Amino acid sequence: MRRHNQNTEIGGALVGFQKGDSLTITHASDPGPKAIMQNNWIKIDEQYTTDYCNYLNKVSNNSLYYLGDWHTHLSSNLLPSPTDYKAVQALSSYLPEDIRFSLITVIFNHFSPQNFKVYNYTQKRILKEVNCKII
Repeated sequence: MRRHNQNTEIGGALVGFQKGDSLTITHASDPGPKAIMQNNWIKIDEQYTTDYCNYLNKVSNNSLYYLGDWHTHLSSNLLPSPTDYKAVQALSSYLPEDIRFSLITVIFNHFSPQNFKVYNYTQKRILKEVNCKII
């Protein structure tokens, strides 16, 4: 996030693994060279982030995979926006049914990135805040 000084949302893909009910994020991409970043939304470079995730999946012998995305909000409001809901619904449609509802999104405060919330896309098709810890 520090590489982007502009006042636009920033984001990328999250890669890691699941063990039981816990997800562990091991890698996070940047938005990619063709990303479109505005002050209240971002369109992540899909080809770039897909290649990023596929590369990590390959070099980890399929033990690391796409878990969701991250992005910033330019305010202290870290609740999912209508745009966030549309994005996660679209992303989930590309995932196999058995992992569709493990999809997460992490929303950071753009100016205070230590403030963030993690949401899980549930079977009720809502984003529900979940507990997390940094390890």
